[in-house]
Amino acid sequence: QDRWLPGCALCFQFEALFSHSMRPTATVAGVLWDGISLQPRLSAVVAWELEAVQAVLRSVHLYPRADRRIMA
Repeated sequence: QDRWLPGCALCFQFEALFSHSMRPTATVAGVLWDGISLQPRLSAVVAWELEAVQAVLRSVHLYPRADRRIMA
């Protein structure tokens, strides 16, 4: 439950999308490499949240080293 956005973890900010996830423990890095795995028949809310998350993920750049940030 990393906080990639200000406020709260992605699973809480996009609850409808998270409820359709077929990999609820996927990391952001895993989603960037493998894509988002969702159950079929997305509602309009889930489709909107998916677009919003994809926009966030387009701005994420990973580096090949350990993450040294500390979350308070």
